[in-house]
Amino acid sequence: MWHVFIITKGSAVDVHKSNEIFRASSLTNGKLLWSQPHLLEIHYETANIEQFRNLWGLYEIQNVGSQGERDYLVEIRLMPSPDGFSLLTPNGSFKSQKRSSKQ
Repeated sequence: MWHVFIITKGSAVDVHKSNEIFRASSLTNGKLLWSQPHLLEIHYETANIEQFRNLWGLYEIQNVGSQGERDYLVEIRLMPSPDGFSLLTPNGSFKSQKRSSKQ
């Protein structure tokens, strides 16, 4: 299982109060990458994604004021491998989990 939360640096995740931005029951070759200060990329080859949202705000974990003047937003992007399909083949069947080796 993969569970992804955004928290302030040095803080611990409180799973009862924090909001997940991503949850997958399976994921291969996963990597989280902060490509820019306001952009988190979730890279993977295959994934069975159960929950995902593409926007997170600091207001979720801190009081940022009624106008949100100190708010900080992050966009989250899914970045599957460039093979086109993740879990399925183009005909809709599940991909084999075995990797083919070149001879």
